[in-house]
Amino acid sequence: KFLDSDYDVVAGTTSLSNPDSLSQTVLVDRSYKNPSYSPDGYSWDIAVVRLKEPLVFNSNIQAITLPSASVQFPAGLKCKVSGWGHTKPAVPLANPLILQVGQVEIISRRTCNCLHHIKPTEHSISSIEQDMICAGTIDGSVDACQGDSGGPLVCYVNNKWYQAGVVSWGEECGSPNSPGVYMAIVANIGWIRDRVPDVKVEDFSIDFTPQPDNEAGCIGADGQLHDYPNSASGVLVTLGMLPLYWVSAYILTDL
Repeated sequence: KFLDSDYDVVAGTTSLSNPDSLSQTVLVDRSYKNPSYSPDGYSWDIAVVRLKEPLVFNSNIQAITLPSASVQFPAGLKCKVSGWGHTKPAVPLANPLILQVGQVEIISRRTCNCLHHIKPTEHSISSIEQDMICAGTIDGSVDACQGDSGGPLVCYVNNKWYQAGVVSWGEECGSPNSPGVYMAIVANIGWIRDRVPDVKVEDFSIDFTPQPDNEAGCIGADGQLHDYPNSASGVLVTLGMLPLYWVSAYILTDL
């Protein structure tokens, strides 16, 4: 079993094999998981870590602002996800381990839930919950992958970057009809503020017309209309049953 003190945080670099001169490496003092999280489910899959010493902000290292609980990131809004995870299932990122970045679109929970149920498997979930936010592409061309978990989903709004989510899970990297699912910051911001009272949080509105849900069902990667699942459909499974496609890498490009 690993202790919190066995981990460190590297900040301020896009290359893991050749860190930037402005990067900093700091040991972890302690981690705090959301008390509502259970390994038998998908909800509240988020934690914060306290460092043994503070990072020194510079041109490479800055704190991102978090949204308040009232902020809504509308469907269709383009955002970005980044990480050093696999570039496709079972294919690790190759040296020189350059940070990968991909552009994704916010997808409504209703449409996301429908897409994930087009071809349900034993790994399908029962529903996309209120603490989750979906982002990706319907055809799966841009996605997170194994090794990206915990990475940021960020959106550029009003000339500023905000973190909308944290990479959480997915059924398989880059699969059609399987958008990535993230922990929504807005659903966790109360707990985050309790743990980190001086965190940067802003309330703001987004001047963007949401992409409406199709009332008849969702349009899959095959271009066909698929019915919305009823509330009883899907099979809830434990995390341990997932086939190691814990979301967060992306079929992305170099930064």
